[in-house]
Amino acid sequence: KEAAPTDVVTEEDVLPETAEGDFTITNGVLTKYTGKDENVEVPDGVTVIGSNAFDGCSTVKTIKLPDTVTELEAKAFINCPNLEELTLPNVEELSGTDYVFSSYTEGATLVNIIVPEKLTSFSNEMFSNVNDRIPLSKYIVNPNNTNYYSDNYGMLYVRVKNSQTGEPALILREVAGGIIDYYEMPDNLEEISLDRYFVYNIKNIGLNGREDLLYPATNIFFYNVEKVIVSKNMKYWPKSNLYNVFADTDVWEVEEGSEYFKVEDDVIYSKDGKTLYFYPRMKTDLEHYVMPDTVEKILHYAFIRDDDLAITLSKNLKWVSISAFWNENSGAMTVYTNGSKPEHLEKAYRNIGELYINLTED
Repeated sequence: KEAAPTDVVTEEDVLPETAEGDFTITNGVLTKYTGKDENVEVPDGVTVIGSNAFDGCSTVKTIKLPDTVTELEAKAFINCPNLEELTLPNVEELSGTDYVFSSYTEGATLVNIIVPEKLTSFSNEMFSNVNDRIPLSKYIVNPNNTNYYSDNYGMLYVRVKNSQTGEPALILREVAGGIIDYYEMPDNLEEISLDRYFVYNIKNIGLNGREDLLYPATNIFFYNVEKVIVSKNMKYWPKSNLYNVFADTDVWEVEEGSEYFKVEDDVIYSKDGKTLYFYPRMKTDLEHYVMPDTVEKILHYAFIRDDDLAITLSKNLKWVSISAFWNENSGAMTVYTNGSKPEHLEKAYRNIGELYINLTED
């Protein structure tokens, strides 16, 4: 009996590289697409989209991945200027941590990321380079997906339940791409938890939250926001340090019809004027702020400054939260108590360089 020739490929052997039309596939890894189609469906059996697999494919507009794909490598879809839609595989978990697209440039086509029903775990860093100022992606999540949710803006959220009430709530995980003129937070937003620390692409924000659910992480900064509008549906002021979250916003408004808040000269108060919630950090038009005598309570982080400030307190002030007054640059602060003796006033000052209290305006 003759021995089998050594160059015969048996079923146990693995082909090092195969070509299926315009696709070059090596051991399940799509290493290169060379076609010119606008709409591309990756063949079944591919498990990994390799690095630079679609690099330079300028004609491609949509890409649909098969349910056999479990990993996307870095820069898999880099330099695809006309790519409009990427349909992810309908698998439970998609691995990969490095970004797969090019950086956003002005006028660039935004990529709709289609998240199917079963996909409940993936790193959103893959679709939004956290080092770029503006994301490139928008998310469209299957409504039957039990873990993710997307809104009309294309934001990506994780579905959770409020720990106290058990009601459905949301965590913002990724900001949609492009320049967004206005974004209103969902009324059941519980947390902002982004991989990126800085958000630059939202011009105006509607601040919202239901029953004290809104609690943005203090290491998230929304820059270049021209205006923050407190939603009429918002009932409770956020616990977070809004001076950090909106570090350079000086225009604040309250939506008409709010039963809980009002704004006077950009300062946010309770509707009855008894609680002072927020004095914008970038508000520099007043060297001396005279607090309305209706104010009885000042909340935490209400005054966060970079410069010196003089304040005349409400004569009816009864209570001041710890850390109500904070200066980032150890600036000076002059406080005219106006005859008031509120609780915790001595604990309300943090990082104040020079503090003058109980002075008369004379």
